[in-house]
Amino acid sequence: MEIVGVDPRDQTWKIDSPRYRVYFFEGTASEEYEIRGVQDIHAVMEWANSDEVGRPYVLYVCVDHDGLGLLRLAGHDPNDVDEGSPAVMGVTDEPASEGWAPAGCARGRVAGPGAANGPEV
Repeated sequence: MEIVGVDPRDQTWKIDSPRYRVYFFEGTASEEYEIRGVQDIHAVMEWANSDEVGRPYVLYVCVDHDGLGLLRLAGHDPNDVDEGSPAVMGVTDEPASEGWAPAGCARGRVAGPGAANGPEV
């Protein structure tokens, strides 16, 4: 791990209420959910950790740019051969396009694991 100071003036955009995705795994199969309109990542993690079966999960934040992209925040996809591989992660050495920013984030209620109408997150 490397920790370095930053100049907060270098950011060009931010999202205050992002969408998240949680993929729960059982073997190689997964059950996926999108969480919208949540206060912060702690609420998403609390929801994911409340899975009745205790399945492992991967938590992503959604980034809209040239289609939907997922940035992994926590967990491990058991189907990834080499999780750190740039090819697996879809990472390139190319810098991001200047001036791009993710599309807006929707808010709403979604179904959760084992819930017919979904929990409020």
